[in-house]
Amino acid sequence: MIVKSGHGIHVCWPFNQAISPREWLPYAKGLKAACIAHGLKADQERTADRASVLRPPGTHNHKDDWPKGRSPR
Repeated sequence: MIVKSGHGIHVCWPFNQAISPREWLPYAKGLKAACIAHGLKADQERTADRASVLRPPGTHNHKDDWPKGRSPR
């Protein structure tokens, strides 16, 4: 799934079943390494940080004066 955030994109993929943080970490580290190897601009602090929470689809980025993805009234 690709979500346009207003300052870039969030890319995530679903698993078919729940996995533990210990099982997840090698996948996260692999994604981080792939981003580096291919020169992708990925937030290196977030790519393999299980405490980081993805903003759910339908919510808005409030880093600016007006949330990205919404029009001022």
